[in-house]
Amino acid sequence: MVKKKKYKRILIRGTGSGSGKNWLGERLSEKSGIKFYDTDDLAWVKRFTIKRDYDEKCKMLKYIAKKDEWIIATGATSYVESVEKRADLIAILDIGFFRSTYRIIKRDIEHSRSGKEKSLHSPFKLAYINFLHHKRRNDDRHIEMLMKKYPKKIKIFSQLEKRRFLREF
Repeated sequence: MVKKKKYKRILIRGTGSGSGKNWLGERLSEKSGIKFYDTDDLAWVKRFTIKRDYDEKCKMLKYIAKKDEWIIATGATSYVESVEKRADLIAILDIGFFRSTYRIIKRDIEHSRSGKEKSLHSPFKLAYINFLHHKRRNDDRHIEMLMKKYPKKIKIFSQLEKRRFLREF
């Protein structure tokens, strides 16, 4: 029997809003008992209202990165190097424009109905940002750099592969 590798530090990157970073992170956390962090919680003093100082959020993320175990979801590229270095796995969620846009709009409707905090932008503005993101492929260079720097840590997950990984985790 082949022993499965146990990941203790997982960085989840998505191709923008609606990619499933938090969904996967929360479920991996539930299965493993490893604490989940969303960098949106570090980026904002008051979620989607008051931005946190750049140096302060960097310091907070470095503190988390020093821990023995964590699961971190991020769309950021500018201040996550400390996490990338320590990660056992960098999971990159590859999702198309239409699916992610559908999720953005669906999430906004669900948050409106439940009274949960909403994004800083309307769902249509987020869909537009998502469109620009997919059109420009903003993360491509960063992902290429990660693949060169950490080839053994990187796994790119399609929707199907993401669910399979979760089942087998």
